[in-house]
Amino acid sequence: MSKEEEHNRAKSLSERGSSFIEQGDYDSSLTCLSEALEIFTRLEDRENQAVQLNKMAHVYMRIKDHERAIDTYKASFSLFQKMEDPYRQAMVLNNIGHTQVQCRQFDNALNSFKESCKIFKNLEDSRCVADQLGNIGSVLRDMSAYDEALQNYYDALPIYEELGDSLGIANQFSNIGYICAMKKDPCKALEWFEKALPLFEETNETQRADFARKNIENLKRFIK
Repeated sequence: MSKEEEHNRAKSLSERGSSFIEQGDYDSSLTCLSEALEIFTRLEDRENQAVQLNKMAHVYMRIKDHERAIDTYKASFSLFQKMEDPYRQAMVLNNIGHTQVQCRQFDNALNSFKESCKIFKNLEDSRCVADQLGNIGSVLRDMSAYDEALQNYYDALPIYEELGDSLGIANQFSNIGYICAMKKDPCKALEWFEKALPLFEETNETQRADFARKNIENLKRFIK
């Protein structure tokens, strides 16, 4: 089989692996992606190796094999690093951070999100910077570092406002409201959730709207 034929076979296996992910057939997906990875490795195609590893890590996340997911994401990150592809390095760091949160490895997650944020700042990708600031805030919230969490949410908010991203704005309003509630300031918490609710409704985020509505009701009862 020629190199071109091998490459086409690997691409076909990769596409099948993605299709199996959508179907929820994770064993078949891993089989296809692993075979594609082997071929791309033999062909010394770093980019496609990295892509397959990232896809495989997604599968490991879905089957809750978090440690293997982290290791596989890191292997993908290393290849993107060798390729000097900062955008995809930052995206993989984001994936690593979310997986570390699932493992309650909060210090590691914080470092991953901060590094991702730094890269996106260098790339001047304001939306991704805002997303990472939100992620950093949420990790700090989970670590009960409420003041630091608030600062990151406040930093993300004007970026979403400049972008006109209603959902991003609503999420920050809700995040800030939650922190205010945790800091025993129900009046401020109520204000922020009341600002978030119409934006969640506007963006058809029904579950988040219900969450905001429930918090508003609970806070009003508490204040009374």
